[in-house]
Amino acid sequence: MKSRHCSTALAVFGLTIMLAGRAEALCAYFETGPPCQAYWRAQAVFVGTVKKVSYSDIYKRGEGDSHWNYRRRITRFSVETAYKGVKGKVVEVVTEEQMWAPDVPADGEQGTPTLIHPPPTDCDYRFDEGETYFVYANSGAQKDGTLNVSMNRTGKLEDAAADLKFVNELPRAAPTARIFGRIMRSDQSVNLDDQKRLPLAGIKVTARSGKRTFEALTDAGGKYELKDLPPGSYQVTPAYPPHLSTDDDSGLARVVARGCAQFDFDTHSSVRLKGRVIDAEGRPLLGVRVGLINAEGAEIPREGLYNWTGGEGDYVLTGIPAGRFLLFFDLQSAPNTRVPHPPRAYYPGVWSAAQATVITVAEGDNPPAYDLQLLPPPDRAVEIVVTWPDGRPVGDAWLKLEDPDYNWDGFMTSVKKVDGQEGRYQGTGYDGITYWAHAQVNIEGGQMHAEPVKFTLREGAGPIKLVITSPGGYCPHYRRK
Repeated sequence: MKSRHCSTALAVFGLTIMLAGRAEALCAYFETGPPCQAYWRAQAVFVGTVKKVSYSDIYKRGEGDSHWNYRRRITRFSVETAYKGVKGKVVEVVTEEQMWAPDVPADGEQGTPTLIHPPPTDCDYRFDEGETYFVYANSGAQKDGTLNVSMNRTGKLEDAAADLKFVNELPRAAPTARIFGRIMRSDQSVNLDDQKRLPLAGIKVTARSGKRTFEALTDAGGKYELKDLPPGSYQVTPAYPPHLSTDDDSGLARVVARGCAQFDFDTHSSVRLKGRVIDAEGRPLLGVRVGLINAEGAEIPREGLYNWTGGEGDYVLTGIPAGRFLLFFDLQSAPNTRVPHPPRAYYPGVWSAAQATVITVAEGDNPPAYDLQLLPPPDRAVEIVVTWPDGRPVGDAWLKLEDPDYNWDGFMTSVKKVDGQEGRYQGTGYDGITYWAHAQVNIEGGQMHAEPVKFTLREGAGPIKLVITSPGGYCPHYRRK
């Protein structure tokens, strides 16, 4: 199976292996897969016990950027069983720690080095003295007899039951090959936390090599297997129904006798939404984030089903599942937006979710283009009156109007005092938008605030009355209303 792997640098001590193991996901690209695939891709396979872990005398300082430092960590293995490509009973594994700690001593005895995220030369794989490992290795780039190990199946022997089973059965295996994998459906989601991966049954998978063709169907778990294949190269292609699409519709598998190749495929809904975003003069707007939210009123997610407009103001959203959505245009993200407006618009050109048109998506739909021309809404002012509980006016309050659609972006519109009228203020917002009105005051030893009032800014709205009653400078519970 194609995945991500670490590249490694090399050093020599007898037979030296540059090893980067299975660190958690911050590594660069790695290759992984079943034993029948890993064994034939590796040029050296062995089981070894760690006898000693130490640091080399070579401690490089200031390579490239003067802030970076490196030191080599050496793990000496006693080879218990050599299955392939290893001669001798001692193997040294050299990894290179990449640190941000210029004054850390090379011997590692004093102080604690500050390791950054796993670098491509190490992936921060740690071997423990006394532990036994199953190791897959390959020839180094220098062609000098050294080896390296990218992110692969290398791990502790206690976790290598499948690896041991394969190598022990290898002499009795038939001289044929197999290709297998899994096909999953992964539609886009308006919230990444809700994204689901579902297995697809009944998908035909074809493997072609020259004029030879082999076929299999996925089972209820989305799994397929092509067995008893002659060794060679195969183009592996799933046949998806019309309502599904993919960005990776085939793969090239090279299999040897007694070997295998694992190819997993992801597919998603074929539904696409597209359109353009232009300003009041018809000029395209570049860099506008366009996305979908659930029509039932879910908060606009920071991550999920969205994309950005290109140079012509065009956008495309792909992999859209069936559902009811609102189409939003996040204008804050646009570097060259040229019209005054709230930070977000909704299709067909309104400024609040309550006014937006619901877009219903069904499986296999081919929706029309959803274009948006930004025509800014008119400003509208509203009177706000701030008092103490006994009715006395508050002449030095701090007020703000917050659009609840953008609660993570702060408070969006302006408020100012009305000249000559104690406790009276004028708030300016956009016509038709719903706001929370807030007020707080500084008092001796702290602050107090009014319970916020929610209202829609339209003709006839106001005056909005805010009464300073509560301790503290904010109201943490008001959005539950």
